[in-house]
Order: sequence, then C-alpha cells, then structure tokens
Amino acid sequence: MSFAEFLEIGRKSERAVAFAQRLKSYMLVPLADINNQILAKGGAPRMCDGFGSAIVLPDFAVIGFGRIFPLEVKGKSTATLHKKTGTWEHGVDLRNYEHYRAFARASGQKLILAIHEGKTGEILAASLDRLGEPRAYYGETGHPPMVYWPRDRFTVFEQGEPADLPLFIGHSVAPTLPRAPSLEDL
Repeated sequence: MSFAEFLEIGRKSERAVAFAQRLKSYMLVPLADINNQILAKGGAPRMCDGFGSAIVLPDFAVIGFGRIFPLEVKGKSTATLHKKTGTWEHGVDLRNYEHYRAFARASGQKLILAIHEGKTGEILAASLDRLGEPRAYYGETGHPPMVYWPRDRFTVFEQGEPADLPLFIGHSVAPTLPRAPSLEDL
C-alpha cells in the first residue's frame, strides 16, 4: 500500500471521528494537516520549543464543558492477532507513540487514542494512561518498530456501521466492548 493510500485511510477515519454523534456537543479544532499543506513539504504539524525540539501534534483538540481533550485518530480495518498470546491488539508506530507521550508531558493533557475499526464500524478510544505500557515489537527488517495494546483495553466511544458486514448496514449492532460513558472516562 502506498503512502498516499495510507493517508486516505487516515483521513476517512478522521472524518468518521469528527462526525461522531457523541462529539456533537463539543467543539473540534483540527490540528492535523487537513489540506496537505505541511505534508506536501515533507512533514506533519508540530509544536516547537525554543531549543528546536519538535513534537508532532494530535489530530484534534476536542473542547467542551471546560475541558480540552487531545485526540489522535488511527484507521484500522481490524485488530491484529498476536499469535503467541492469542490476544487481539491494536498498534501504532513506536515513533508516533513517543510523540504522543511527549505531547502529553509538554501539554499536561491526557491524550486519547481513537481507533476507527472498519470491520466493526466502531470507534474505540482510551487515554494513553488507561492503556498502560504497550508491548513493543521491533519486527523484521524494513518494518518500523511498533507498540501494541490489547484491544480490550479500549472502550467503544461510538458505534458505526460495520463495513465488512453488509447484512448489518442500516441496522443497530451491539458493541463488541463496553461503551465509554464520556470523554472524561477514557
């Protein structure tokens, strides 16, 4: 899959989260590179300090009820099965994870990781604090280092239509994990 195809999957997931019914009472401030202006020049939006250090920003700032929630969105077709443990997991590049932790430390805000899962149609979410320490995987040559968390550490923030189950389109489907009562509970 090309980099452009990965970007398009990410943008579809960002749109799914931005239009999530449960976020209607919040304001969303896009922090991601929506118009490809920065990516076209070889980078992603960053916050910089006076020493030249740069931290990549999350996709959105969700603002409401006197709180700000930084939200990073990842699009995945389905969870990955860790064969040794039999555990379904979701992962991100180690480099991105390090940026998320640095952002949380610098801003004092808990960063929420949202996974838009195409197969189930669910938007899974959890704060990095709630997810706990990930399992690191340094992989084979040519594959970037990754970190993974068990899928069941996330909660269902929004139930969408499952993309891979056409018989259920237009029908309500029960969540596969517990629902998150609110952003504060992530």
